[in-house]
Amino acid sequence: LGEKVCLVVVTVDGAAADGGELLTFLKTQGLSKYDLPEYLAETDCLPLTPGGKVLKRELLDMIETGRLTVSNL
Repeated sequence: LGEKVCLVVVTVDGAAADGGELLTFLKTQGLSKYDLPEYLAETDCLPLTPGGKVLKRELLDMIETGRLTVSNL
């Protein structure tokens, strides 16, 4: 439906995520090429509900307002 997959990664101690390694790992885990992410975003923490689920709408808002930067994989 025109949506694209973005992988949001929580980094530890300012370490950078390697997009190539992440894609290789996802492929070895059986993810199809159609389901692989096209974009990568790195953050210090994910917005969570009190029950521990990720607030996807908050992530979208963070991307739209520029608080979370997205790069191509």
